[in-house]
Amino acid sequence: MTRGFVKLPRSFFLCPLWTDGRRRTNIEAYFDLLQRQAFHNTSLPLPSGHVDLKSGQLFVSCRKLADEWGWQGRQVKDFLEVLRDLGIAKLEEMQAGYRITLFEPIPDASKNILVNSSSSRESSQESSEEKKSTKSSENPAPNSYREPEWMADVRALHAEYPGVFESVEFIEFKERKRLKECRPGFSPAALRGLIEEFLAEQQAAEEAIRRGEDATSENPESPAETLQESGN
Repeated sequence: MTRGFVKLPRSFFLCPLWTDGRRRTNIEAYFDLLQRQAFHNTSLPLPSGHVDLKSGQLFVSCRKLADEWGWQGRQVKDFLEVLRDLGIAKLEEMQAGYRITLFEPIPDASKNILVNSSSSRESSQESSEEKKSTKSSENPAPNSYREPEWMADVRALHAEYPGVFESVEFIEFKERKRLKECRPGFSPAALRGLIEEFLAEQQAAEEAIRRGEDATSENPESPAETLQESGN
């Protein structure tokens, strides 16, 4: 099932299944962001002032998430950027952290990508005209969705390096790098660097094999000569 919602009470985040202190997975990290969302428009006090939040938004620092998720600060930032690149989150960098707006991922079978529908609730003070405008913007025509920029960049990489993404060697190489660096994914820019590194390693390996073959061809030795030498 891909439609509707799954009921998850906030009390779940107080039970031992959640409070056991272990390192969070990517999915658990996303769930944690969901449960931090403001339920209604509010203002969050900060040491240097305050930050206004609308329903569906949250404010948090990478350091706080890193401490609570058991991650490194760079991993938290990479994860948030992946959510942004997928169109699931909007990030607003502020002095003490990020103001994050989360969106509901909706599968679009016609394009095989994720499109967004705002998860924030409308303020009760909005005028009827604003409500109509908001409703129409949240329900655009089926063909009005624009392709995310990151997907166009990935498609360009496919065209620039034909056959690389589909090769088993590159898939294994990319997975080893991801696990080694403990990152949730790669941005298009990081993918380009990864491809260039992979191709450089492949070329170096091929040259090493070629040098070995050249050395063998320069010093050929027949089986008879080998037996004669061994007999002597």
